[in-house]
Amino acid sequence: MARLEARIALSSLFGRFPELRLAAGEDEIVYNSSIITEGPAALPVVPGPAEISG
Repeated sequence: MARLEARIALSSLFGRFPELRLAAGEDEIVYNSSIITEGPAALPVVPGPAEISG
């Protein structure tokens, strides 16, 4: 269920902000690693202009 929710959320995000890009270099992103999860501690982005659907 969580993967489906993430897929829907990310699809909506990229649809609304098609020019979304990282605001930091790949080498600046800090990763957390634990038994339960592994991934970036934060992921700064620059959204670019929003596309308003009507």
